[in-house]
This record gives sequence, C-alpha cells and structure tokens, in this order.
Amino acid sequence: MIGTTQLPIHSTRRISRLPSWALSLRKRPAEYNEQSGSTSGFEDVDYLATLSQIRENVRRFEYELGKSIFRTAMEAEEGSSTSSSPEVLTPLLNAHFQILANTWKEATRYLSNQKQKCSHPAYQEIIKMGRSALPFILSDLKESMSDWFWALTAITGENPIPEHDWGKVPAMTEAWLQWGSAKGYNI
Repeated sequence: MIGTTQLPIHSTRRISRLPSWALSLRKRPAEYNEQSGSTSGFEDVDYLATLSQIRENVRRFEYELGKSIFRTAMEAEEGSSTSSSPEVLTPLLNAHFQILANTWKEATRYLSNQKQKCSHPAYQEIIKMGRSALPFILSDLKESMSDWFWALTAITGENPIPEHDWGKVPAMTEAWLQWGSAKGYNI
C-alpha cells in the first residue's frame, strides 16, 4: 500500500515461535515493594528497547570518552610535559578519531544527503581536530572509502580532485591518497 508505513518484522513474530522456557525469559520479577514487603508478581520487559538504550548509552559514553581523550592530548601537546611525545599523543588522537568516526558512520549510514552527513556533530568534531586528524582520515579513506572529502578540504584548504572526477568516489579517493603521499603522510 502506498503511503503507509510498514513496520519491520520483529519481536512479536519471533517471540511467538520461541519455546515456552524462552518465553518465560521475557518476564522478570517486579520491583520489591517496600511497604507491603513483597513483589507484585512479574512484569513484561521489552528487551529490544532495553538493548537499544544500552547501545545508545555506550555510544554516548564512547563519544564523551573520545572528547576527554582529545582534550588530554591537546593539553599534553600545549604543555611542556614528557607526555607530549608522538608515542603518547598518536594513540590518544587515534582513539578519539576512531570513536568519533564510528559514531558518525553508525549515525549516518542510512543518509544519502551529503550535507546531513557532514553536519553530524561527530564529523564536525573530527574537523575540529585539524591537521592531527589527517593521517587517520586518510587511512580510513583508504580502507573504507567513506565520505571524508569535505573534512579533508575543510582541514587542508585544498582540493586535489580534478573536476572531471567529481562524484567518482574511487577516483576522488585516489586523488586524496596521492595528495597524502605527496605531503609525507604514511598511508
């Protein structure tokens, strides 16, 4: 039917096919009632919703952890401490980048609008990392051919993609990887 929303086949159909012992797992004891001194029986638990909440909390935690790692790395770089060595900073920056990149990819995987993808907060955070993100972006670009072109242009102020290759992701990727090699980035 045109114009109606089709809900995905999920919990109801699958649960109806589960054996009885598995169906009992859908129920858990209700909270202990302190006034009456007993539990009020069992209550239904929506495990799919609970799993979604857990995944969202993990994503939020990873995002906040990444921001904290990045702040630590930048403070170490600005200070004169021994922790500002590349051996310490590179893994911290890479961890921050990976968390942001995974958050961005997960959140935008079904988007086709380039502006929406590049406006995502995690993508913008990667751009804020500046030139320190370039080796990680180029490496990810080589592995996954993700949409890093706006970030690369925003960070470097350059665009090595010839006009006749615009819109051709493999050719665009190759142009940026060649640019990275020419600038001394180990990809």
